[in-house]
This record gives sequence, C-alpha cells and structure tokens, in this order.
Amino acid sequence: FIQLIYIISFVFFQINYQIKIIEDSREIMDYFQSLNLDESQIMNDIEKKQEILGNDPLAIYLKFKELVKHISVLITISIAMILFFNTLLWGFSERLLNEMGIKMFFRHILKLFLLNFVYLVLIGLVLLGVFQKPYLDLISKNSAFLVIPILLILVIIYFMVISLSLSNHRFLGILKNTFYLGIRKAHYSLGIYILSLIILLPQLLLLLISQRISFIFFPIILLIFFSSWVFCRIFTIISIRRLVG
Repeated sequence: FIQLIYIISFVFFQINYQIKIIEDSREIMDYFQSLNLDESQIMNDIEKKQEILGNDPLAIYLKFKELVKHISVLITISIAMILFFNTLLWGFSERLLNEMGIKMFFRHILKLFLLNFVYLVLIGLVLLGVFQKPYLDLISKNSAFLVIPILLILVIIYFMVISLSLSNHRFLGILKNTFYLGIRKAHYSLGIYILSLIILLPQLLLLLISQRISFIFFPIILLIFFSSWVFCRIFTIISIRRLVG
C-alpha cells in the first residue's frame, strides 16, 4: 500500500512540475526566437542605446526566475519523497522479517533515514558536479562524458542497497560489511541484484503494455508487480545478510 501511494504521488508530482518547467522553457525560447540577435543588429542597438533583449527584458527575467524556482522545487520535493518513502518501505520490510516493538521500530526507522540521507547526498553531489560549467563544456564536446556520472550513481545505489539490507547492524558494522560485500563479494551481491531484476523487469514491461492494451488486467498486473517488488526487497535483505555470515 505504501509503495502504491509512493508511486502515484511521485509520478503525479513529477508530471505536474515537469509540465510547468516545459511551459516556462517554451515561453523563454519563444521570446528569444522573436528577437533579432544578428551581430549587426546588436551593434546597431548598442549604438542607439536601445535594449538588446527586446521590449520587456524584465518579464523574461522573472520568467527565468520562475523556471529556476520550479526546477528547485522539483528536485527538493523529489529527494524528500524518495527519502521519506524509501525509509518507510525498508523499515516495514524489516518489520516483516523481525518482530520489534514500537520503540525499536522507530529507532530502526531513524537509522534507515540516516543511511538514505547519506547516500542521497552523495547522489546529489554527483548531479551537482554534472551541472557545473566545466563538466557541461566537456559534455557539449563529447556526450560520452555523460556515462561517468551515470555509472557513479549506479555504484552509489549498489552500495546503498547493501547498506540498507544490513540495517540490523551498528553503523560501524554496516560501513565495514558494505565495502566487504560490495567489493570482496561483488559477484555474489551483483548476482542477487540480477535475480531481482530478472523477476521485476518482465513484470514492469508487462505493466506498461497492459496499460495501453487493457484497463481490466492493468490493476491485477500492478498488484503482482508491487507484490514482487516487496518480495525482491525481502529476498535482497535476507541474501545480503547471509553473505555476512
């Protein structure tokens, strides 16, 4: 049920704000396309002390500020939603495996929250680095440089799942075993991930197909997909912990 709320709210929020961002971007592009930015015309405007950016540069400046605001809200709320729901999902998965009182459960939730926060900060730093001008210049010259941040984020997620699976340990134990399993036993850890993907990807594909073909089968396949998602998370937790011994 939490997964369903998570997906629906996340998708709805993403669509809503991406539409706003697209509209803002279109207005800015239309405004600049309406300008005569020919070099001779620009020099002529400078000589006549006329405004280079058209008749209403303030309006386009405000529209740009609105675009930046929408992007900032999209990123901030997306991270907050991922942090909140991912913490709850892993927390309730742990509760399915081990009985715990309310006090212990909230302690465990706090630990999961901190782990999620640390890894999301690392992902955020990678994304921040990508949007720096020197790296954007590299990407503009060679799009192959986009592969580097994508691989870095995948590596962070790889270690993140291991850490979350080991949340029954103390923080020092989580750190030690995360690197041990992630590096020394990478072939086993990757095998667990691949098995989970083999289960989930065909169902995800079937879900996308059923959405277009039949509204009758879509809810059934959606339920199966979410059940498999829970199963794969629990399977990953149990398998990772067995590798520790």
